[in-house]
This record gives sequence, structure tokens and C-alpha cells, in this order.
Amino acid sequence: MKVTVRCTCLLAVLLWAYAAAAATPLSASIPPQSLESALEKFAELAHVSVTWPPDVDASGLRSPGTHAGLSPQQALAELLQGTGPTFAFAAAPS
Repeated sequence: MKVTVRCTCLLAVLLWAYAAAAATPLSASIPPQSLESALEKFAELAHVSVTWPPDVDASGLRSPGTHAGLSPQQALAELLQGTGPTFAFAAAPS
């Protein structure tokens, strides 16, 4: 499944997830940190690939973090809370 994170500041994060990853809760917490670092850790824990345009400074945004046991969707929502970006799910790539 494809998840697109959108922001008025042009932060575009694409997460390529598959059904198994979408159903598996995060095994560890992600503490508050830069959004860039938080999304990198999220990608590792959720077994997804995360990319965004090189001209976007995700390190300049602060994520409040999230805790273990949440679905990837819930964890991503918590990671993005208060940062501006949002996300939406789309069909899996073919």
C-alpha cells in the first residue's frame, strides 16, 4: 500500500507498505526528535521505505514521537501530530 504524507510546506513522504506491515504493531517506541529521524526509525520498525524531496528539510520539524504497540497508521499519525504534514492511504504499487 502507498501512504503519502502531505504538507503545505511541500513535505512529501512516500511510504511503501504491504499488507503484512500494515497489520503489524510497532515493536518499539520512537522518542520525540526531528521528523526526519522519527520517520527513518518508523520506516525501520514498520518495514517500509520512506522518501521525501531533497529540498524539504524534515530535520527542521519536530516530531512528538510515538509508543510501541500501535499500528503503523496510528504510529504515523502520532509522529506527525503538530508538525503540519498529514497522510493518506492509496492503492499498492503494481
